[in-house]
Amino acid sequence: MGGPVLAGRTVVWLERQAGEVRLERALPGRPPRVLLRQSLRDASLEDVAASASVVAVERRTSICPPPNPPIGYTCSEERAILEAGSQGGFRTVAPTDDCGGGSSSSPTSVDASGPVVALGLNVCLAPDNRRRRVALATLDRPGVTVLCDSAQFALPSRCDGEARIAGRFVAWREGRSAIVVFDTRMGAVASRPLVPHAVSFDLQADGTVAAAYYPADAGVPASIVWHGADRTGRTLPFRIVGARGHDPDVRIAANRILAERDLGRGVSALVVSDLAGRTTRIARFKAPVRRDGGLDLDARRVSWASTRVTSSRLDCPPPPILPPCLRRETGVTTIWVAPARGGAPRAVARLAFRGVAG
Repeated sequence: MGGPVLAGRTVVWLERQAGEVRLERALPGRPPRVLLRQSLRDASLEDVAASASVVAVERRTSICPPPNPPIGYTCSEERAILEAGSQGGFRTVAPTDDCGGGSSSSPTSVDASGPVVALGLNVCLAPDNRRRRVALATLDRPGVTVLCDSAQFALPSRCDGEARIAGRFVAWREGRSAIVVFDTRMGAVASRPLVPHAVSFDLQADGTVAAAYYPADAGVPASIVWHGADRTGRTLPFRIVGARGHDPDVRIAANRILAERDLGRGVSALVVSDLAGRTTRIARFKAPVRRDGGLDLDARRVSWASTRVTSSRLDCPPPPILPPCLRRETGVTTIWVAPARGGAPRAVARLAFRGVAG
């Protein structure tokens, strides 16, 4: 699933169901509302972002020349960022084309703060001129504002990683270690903290960055470090993990940091930490319950999804076809919100699934 992400008082997420992807929004205690549907026949929706003012989502379309069915390597991808106000009505704000580069291209990204969407884009000016850009799109205004432009495969890399936005600050990665924090009001770089081996990062409205990174000693869970625009900073005294074996996510807002803390022996907990490393537990995960999808944090609330698997089976192809086999799961994914300071969580939606590849 994509998300969940906070959108003002509501929560937004992506759900696959019956051959389509649905972008949905809900309040706790009310039925979800479908904002956008996309058939999975030749396209998909990915990487949703939202604020109280805007919802943005990436649409990926596969374009395949004859023959039909296509040969996989002849297909190319086109991506576009769609944007809508709080009442829906999506428009394309940024087409992104990687000249058919597909998986060899840099991952695209989308994030939102107020009426502004930050975009990490691949732009094909010509087959020998692929560009990587960080740009801003503002709700109901035409065009985008480019903050960073570079050759897509430049060394060291620039305009890289997920573009993150909070208030007047936008952040992206540069090279192997630097995170660039750009002040849009001043039109200049505010800070460039170094975080070796960073796998995810976020920033809050005063330009403070929090990042998840893997220490030099291999085989251990990731750590969190934060850097303030005033050159203060600290590594937090606990380790974190990601959902379902993925790299860990980290979110920061109002001097609180949200992450999934590793408790050992396959147990973890969603925690909110202050900048000194003092944590408040929001939720605990242990089989058959796991965290799924992304997580989100604002000044007042946190949102996440958990999945309870009620049954599973191994689905293997018939002879003489060789494995791999697929493990298919049945269960329920629940989307939650809870106060950032701690307190009882509330279910926003319960999404049942059956026979889904785990």
